[in-house]
Amino acid sequence: TEDISRLKSILELYVGTHDFKAFGGQLEQNEKRAGRKINTIRTIHKVELVNESLGESHLGFIGEEGNYRIDFLIEGALYKMIRNMVGTAIQVWLG
Repeated sequence: TEDISRLKSILELYVGTHDFKAFGGQLEQNEKRAGRKINTIRTIHKVELVNESLGESHLGFIGEEGNYRIDFLIEGALYKMIRNMVGTAIQVWLG
């Protein structure tokens, strides 16, 4: 539907090379532990919003059209980065 298309458009904004510092969790603690500054620039190659039939999986969230799963193709995500990105995208989508 149009509503799900809007969420897909929001998620697609993440695709590309960006500084994801705002989405990383516990960066300062991890930098102290590593003894160096962590590079927060990452490349997201693909984001997919996958519609699953109700019987297949208990993962994802349930929309009017059934279950949805969000898949990311990324190399080297920051700690809690994907969780924070999905939460932010859903908050934007819900208004």
